[in-house]
Amino acid sequence: IQQILVDYRNACTAINEKLKVRKVSEPTYQAAFGALAMAVQNYVAAKPGVQQGLYWYDTHKTQIKRGDDRYRMPDGSFSTTNLPALEWSDIAVVVEIKNDDMTSTAHHVRGQILQDFIDMTETLPRRFMIGLTLAQHGDICVYVCVPGGVYSAQLGSLHLAGKTKPSTDNANPTVDDQRVVAFLLLLQERLCKDSGHLTGKNMRLPVKFSFGDIPDTLTDGKSSDMLQSTTVCPELSEKDVAKGGIYGRHWHLRGQRTWVYPAQLKRKIADQPDEIDDVFFKFQWSFDGDGEIDVHRFVLERGVPHVPKLLHTAIIEGKAYGTHSPKFKGEAMVMEYVGKSVKSLFGNDTLCTPSKIIDIFAGYVHTLVAAAGIDNGQYALHRDISIGNLM
Repeated sequence: IQQILVDYRNACTAINEKLKVRKVSEPTYQAAFGALAMAVQNYVAAKPGVQQGLYWYDTHKTQIKRGDDRYRMPDGSFSTTNLPALEWSDIAVVVEIKNDDMTSTAHHVRGQILQDFIDMTETLPRRFMIGLTLAQHGDICVYVCVPGGVYSAQLGSLHLAGKTKPSTDNANPTVDDQRVVAFLLLLQERLCKDSGHLTGKNMRLPVKFSFGDIPDTLTDGKSSDMLQSTTVCPELSEKDVAKGGIYGRHWHLRGQRTWVYPAQLKRKIADQPDEIDDVFFKFQWSFDGDGEIDVHRFVLERGVPHVPKLLHTAIIEGKAYGTHSPKFKGEAMVMEYVGKSVKSLFGNDTLCTPSKIIDIFAGYVHTLVAAAGIDNGQYALHRDISIGNLM
């Protein structure tokens, strides 16, 4: 830690005077935090036999494309890849930086971090996300997003800044200063092994993985060999993503979140070519005891028509990640392919008249069909009837 802080102080020589003023500007804090991030990164890279975990990007002037074809610019990002064109799915830790007029826990800063989390998890599921904020007096807060919610804590402070402004350039770092460096080192060590993505490793669309790649996967009645030999390949290009090819409710940070992709299912068969089927892959975080796999099976067993069959399922224990929140679990499902949604026929214009007519018609028809003659006259009702759920 001491060596990193020496390298950091040397890198901050040009902005030392700007860090001593009564109100430090956002560009000054941006430069200082970037110097610290690079000092940590260079220290890790120079250690023999140590795997490089994260790469610092100063992204406050870099537009990163979202799935809706728009762009946002977080102030800084730690990425799991060292690629020139950064994508939201590459970001393991996002950073937002303000000046001395705003606290690191202000609603505006928190709102930016939450939007960053939404963008990070828009195209692919994650088990956790991490954010840092730097603002008034150089204070740094850490935000952690897990299925149970978003949690924050005061981490420490930036050396040579804010309330720790030195009388000399070589002032001794405080415990708060050292804690920030220790945390950045911890991220470098841990996130190279598990960056929070569904499989732990960095994932970009299109991607290929097996159920057995997902940490803490319970087989749900299937053998581990079956999980490892069954590969899911979401068939979504960048163009598909921009057009909204990902179904589900994945823009919420709390409660149930769902991602659904058109995909290909590949099965390895001894001495034969792989079997390939068009399918839907669905992953969701849900409350323990309120899962979709059991409900889906319940509906299928009762002969409700026009419901896609389940081909493979797996359950991932949420374990609440030590947050003492209600226990969450992940559910991975491979379902038979049933085509595109009716909504896709109308593009993104959900206000057009044909869309509304079909939406209403689909609601009545699906409800009547599902309710007719199930369980000796007991009704089964779809609770979420919409144009996006009619395929």
